[in-house]
Amino acid sequence: MNDCWIINLINVNKDDEQLYELTNDIRIQIENPIIIIRLGKLLLLNNDYCHADYFAPSLAGLHHLLGSMDNKNKNYRAACFQFEESSKLFLSFIPQDNQILSATYNNIESMYYQDDQHDQAIIYYKKALQCQ
Repeated sequence: MNDCWIINLINVNKDDEQLYELTNDIRIQIENPIIIIRLGKLLLLNNDYCHADYFAPSLAGLHHLLGSMDNKNKNYRAACFQFEESSKLFLSFIPQDNQILSATYNNIESMYYQDDQHDQAIIYYKKALQCQ
């Protein structure tokens, strides 16, 4: 037996005060200049964790890209922050020794090295090796 949904859509006036009150609180809770983050907040607000998880790989990749851009501009601390954010997001859906993390850990190691924080650099160098 096939499930069938019947949806009745009603055209609502955008000046409808009742609708405004209903949606304004949601708008405030999900406010963010970045559309994808607003969508993610809306999904979390509705306890839609399955779909909210969908964005983690994309966000991890974006943080990695931002880290690469900061590195190219010799802004090593900002790059390190972006790479670390990327690794946190990656760790939300892959194990810590996954090969994908090797490049991210290596980049973090390099940023710490550039910033003369050699002890931290060694920690991430070892993490990168464990992912090989």
